[in-house]
Amino acid sequence: MRRTFFLLIVLVVIATVSCNKPGGPAASGKKKLTIAVIPKGTTHEFWKSIHAGSNKAATELSAQGTEVEVIWKGPLREDDREQQIQVVEGFTTQGVNGFATQRVDN
Repeated sequence: MRRTFFLLIVLVVIATVSCNKPGGPAASGKKKLTIAVIPKGTTHEFWKSIHAGSNKAATELSAQGTEVEVIWKGPLREDDREQQIQVVEGFTTQGVNGFATQRVDN
């Protein structure tokens, strides 16, 4: 499970860095990337560490010139599929640039 979530974070970072190419949205300085991080649950210590790591990555990328906003939201309980679906749908309508998520049903 940790490996899967780590790979998702890596993919988000790769996508973010690729947007920093000359002529890309970050190069013009006009667009901030918004990444939604949707954990399986928000109360367990493991997910709290993922939250801290995603904020750290956003800070590091922002220091390199790619402004990144991380929005952290997920269900309180790890088995609350309906709430996780609602969070994903909400971020979809907000038009975030990317998702990093760990689905409730493994």
